[in-house]
Amino acid sequence: MMQAANHYARKDRVPFEETLEAKQFYRMTGVKLDEVADPEKLEKAWHYVNDPTDTDRLLEVKGEIALFHARYWTKNSQAML
Repeated sequence: MMQAANHYARKDRVPFEETLEAKQFYRMTGVKLDEVADPEKLEKAWHYVNDPTDTDRLLEVKGEIALFHARYWTKNSQAML
C-alpha cells in the first residue's frame, strides 16, 4: 500500500495522507500508513485489526492480504512441475 500511496500522491498531486490507499489503511488499522514502521504503532494496528468485537475488520484485512498470496495455475502449468 505504501508504494501505491506514494505513486498516486505524485501522480494526482495530492498529499500522501489523502490518497485512497492511505485512507483505507487507516480505516482498516487505526494507524496512519506513514507511521506503520514505528513498532508501537505496528502493535497498535495489530490489536486494532484483531479486535474480537469487530470480525468484519479482520475479514477485510485478510481479504486485502489474500490478493497478494493468490496464485493461478493454468492447466498446462501442471506439466512444468
